[in-house]
Amino acid sequence: MASQCGRDSNQTVDTVPASVHHHISYQLQARLRNDFSSVQSPLEKFKNATYRDVTILLAEPLIRVTPLDKHIRDVLGLSLLNFQYESEGNPAILTFLHPWPELSEKCPSPPHTEDGIAQDEDAAIMPESLSRKYVNVVLKIWESRCGLDAFRSQKIDQGLMTMLGKIISPCGLTYKPDGLYLRIQDVERSDKRLSCVKVATKKGDILKYLGLEIRGIETFHAVLSRKQVRCDVKDFFGTDFAQEFERLRAQAVFTVDCARLFSRLRKELPRYVKGPELTYAIKGVKRVVGLYRSDYKDVTLDAPGTRKWDYMREAFEQRRYQVFRNEAKKHWIYIGAYQKWLDAKRSAQNYKAYKTRQEARLQERGKAEAGSG
Repeated sequence: MASQCGRDSNQTVDTVPASVHHHISYQLQARLRNDFSSVQSPLEKFKNATYRDVTILLAEPLIRVTPLDKHIRDVLGLSLLNFQYESEGNPAILTFLHPWPELSEKCPSPPHTEDGIAQDEDAAIMPESLSRKYVNVVLKIWESRCGLDAFRSQKIDQGLMTMLGKIISPCGLTYKPDGLYLRIQDVERSDKRLSCVKVATKKGDILKYLGLEIRGIETFHAVLSRKQVRCDVKDFFGTDFAQEFERLRAQAVFTVDCARLFSRLRKELPRYVKGPELTYAIKGVKRVVGLYRSDYKDVTLDAPGTRKWDYMREAFEQRRYQVFRNEAKKHWIYIGAYQKWLDAKRSAQNYKAYKTRQEARLQERGKAEAGSG
């Protein structure tokens, strides 16, 4: 970019104060206002102290005889511009470097300051330095005002939805671009992604539930607590959603409980249990309770100590986790050794099957070569 704009080694592009940013923006907008039907600035964040780029939004060029980039060169008096032609649904983009105001030049205060940024005239004066500073300027040009209005509406919509999300978040609701979600309170601290259950995708349904159609941000019935909001959402969106939410809630709570349970079990085993021994022990315990699927599931029925393992499995299914952990700490040595034997047996069978496939391929290749010879 810098080389295309013809700047030398002493030219630098840094962040600039708000006064310098506004001065350059107003100056360029004044030059372009006679050649475009719409000249606007993008939405700015509140209390922005410094900026990097000066962005100007343009729409409907009034003069279409000459090429667009050549015409803007003539209007702004610039020799070089980086021009990117308009693609479908996107604006044309012009970029160039604009120098900071001269030493003797002061930035006039803008006619109004709706964004609440305080202007400082002295901040716009360029310090005495051998290297001159530049600001990167981006011009976005739409063929029609409809395209520009759609772009600004999209940005405004994103900002409003972000504000809406912060308002409804304490009630257990989350708004994402793909819809409204109801969070599972027991799960969200452990796994935020798993705790979100989709409620609705259509914006009309979302706005109707939140009460925005009557210009008020509230829930279906009234301003409710988080527990009441969960029941309120079920009543509003029907029985099907209520059943699906409870199913996903039970599944998510079970997943989080299992993760916590086995994490605690790892810590409660003796300290000398580490590395492969710890891996085989935890893997074996998961297989006993049915969380780990194995090709040798029926082998455990013929193994010694099966009745004690059944008692441990029943304690897990009945959510008696304290009893389950106590039984696991008693039998972890045998369970881990047995799991190691099962994995070795499976590896041996897999290797044998692999060698059989390799031999079959070699035989087929030999027959093919013999037939061709």
